[in-house]
Amino acid sequence: MALAPLFVMPMVLFGGLMANNKAQFDWLSWIQYISPMKYCAEAILYNEFMYDKYNVRETLTDTIDYNLGLGPCLLVLIALFFAFRTLAFLFFWRLSTKA
Repeated sequence: MALAPLFVMPMVLFGGLMANNKAQFDWLSWIQYISPMKYCAEAILYNEFMYDKYNVRETLTDTIDYNLGLGPCLLVLIALFFAFRTLAFLFFWRLSTKA
């Protein structure tokens, strides 16, 4: 429980919620691609402004640097879900066979 913020806070910070993705350091920009927060926020943004007639979505996506779309975000979230589940299974399996 004490180590959870070490993994969660970078995901929140580099997911585009606290800072603009364009304004991040180049050597830390890779964190945004493994952050589920980025894909959730982008999917919610596209879902909320799907039928927008005032072009708010284009303004927000340009400002925050979200450019994937709803479908790819959902596919990446599903892929991340299975990837993290597989990693957890492998680590627990390794721990159980070690003893």
